[in-house]
Order: sequence, then structure tokens, then C-alpha cells
Amino acid sequence: MADSDVNIEVGNSKIPFENISNLVFHTGNIANWNRLRRQAAQSPDEELVESIKATLSSWLPTVNVEELAGKETVTACNRAYIQKIEDSERKQLKLSVKLFLTNWDPSVLKEAVSRTLCDLGVSQIDVLIIAFPDLGDEELTLEMMQPLWRAMEEMVENKILLFLGVSDLCKTKLEELFNWAKVKPNIDQWNLVSCCIMPQDLVDFAKIHDIQLLSHSDPKEILPADSLGKTLVSTCGENAGTRWLPEWVIRYAVIIRTRGVLQSKGFIVKAKKF
Repeated sequence: MADSDVNIEVGNSKIPFENISNLVFHTGNIANWNRLRRQAAQSPDEELVESIKATLSSWLPTVNVEELAGKETVTACNRAYIQKIEDSERKQLKLSVKLFLTNWDPSVLKEAVSRTLCDLGVSQIDVLIIAFPDLGDEELTLEMMQPLWRAMEEMVENKILLFLGVSDLCKTKLEELFNWAKVKPNIDQWNLVSCCIMPQDLVDFAKIHDIQLLSHSDPKEILPADSLGKTLVSTCGENAGTRWLPEWVIRYAVIIRTRGVLQSKGFIVKAKKF
């Protein structure tokens, strides 16, 4: 299928999308957005979509089209909402990140972590929780997890990551990963939407090995391709949403350690044209 010329109107100018291969969205601190605060009952995927819409709406009027000429990767953000973590504050703050992946390439994981560090102005993430790609009816195996976990272990050794966590691993899969890994998982997030009680065998295993069990309500696929496409179309124009696949989604939270108060929260998303 040949690329069509996709142009987004910005005032009297146009953004040519025919040469853009990658889109990156950084919402900045959505805790400061009144538009999102009023919708407290949103599900995580709804919150993400609304955040992307708000980011695009605030970014488009500020675009200098000439600066995008020849760029294969374009970042949409409202810089007024991006809050870097100051060095003077870093010890008082905990940076927790959840990474949602759509493929098993370790380089994609490294790219997502690197982008987060750069955008937030830090050298280390305190907690990284990985949500492995949705397999549908296929069974998750240790062999699938190993390359990604090795990449995370390398970042722990290099002091880029401090603690590692996983999402939705049953006792059997968690035990396999735990027994194999050099750097053990400290956290297992469990989705209580589909099961309101954590399995007892998982609870027992976590207690023995000092693994923290946390609940979450994230869907298996937090940003489906069709959802991203509809979001781009509704915000940017009829053809802007075609042929984009989410590659990774970062959700980060910055918490004041002594008070347990959320200081900032945001999303960084990368989508790739196919």
C-alpha cells in the first residue's frame, strides 16, 4: 500500500505527514490538567486517549512547520506541562514507571527507558514495571521474557534502574522468572478487574520471597491501534490517523517519598507508521 499525503492544518500552514515515520507524544504532567481532573472515573485507557487528544490540541497551534521538514520522528508535546525533576529534589522523590510493550525487541525497551530519562531530566528510574505484549490465546513462556529481562538487568547493573517489577504474572510464571533471573522481580501487579481476589498460591509465593503484590486496572492492550487512529483523526483530520501502530507506552508517576503524595503523572507514547 502506497503512502498517501497526509497534511494537518495548522493555522494557514500544513504539517506534511508523508515523510514522518514515528510519532512521539509526551503529555507532561496531566495532574495539572483541569480537563482530565474533572473525569476522575476514567479507565486507564480512556485517560491515555484523552491525554493524547489534549496534547495534540495544545501542540498543533504552536508548531513551526519549517522545523519539521525532513524529520522522520516528530514529537508532540506541550512543553509548559513537562516538568523535569530537579537535581536538588531527586532524593526526596520516587520515580515509578510502567512500560507497556507491543513487541519483544529489547532495543524498544531500552529506547523507551532512555526517552523517559531524557524527558524527565534524570539518570535513574526507581521502579520499572513491565507489561509484556498481549499474546491473546498464546501462552507466555520464560523464553519470551528472558531477552527483555536481561536488558532490564543490564540497566540495573548500570544503575539506570533500581527495582524491577512485572504485571499479571501468575504464580507459575512468576516463579519461573524469579528462579532464573539474576535480578529478582520486587513487584507483581495483578489485575483485579478480571479477578477480584488475588490467587492464594501467588500470595503465598510473594510472601515467602518478599515480592510486593499491587493491584491495577489496566487493560491488556492500553492503546489499541484503532483507538490511536480514531484519536488522531478526531484531533488532526480525516487521514492523519491511518497506518499508525503504538510501539510502546510509558506511564510515569513522581511521588514525594516522605508524604506519599503524587507530584506529577504523565504518559510518553511512541507510534510507528506501517
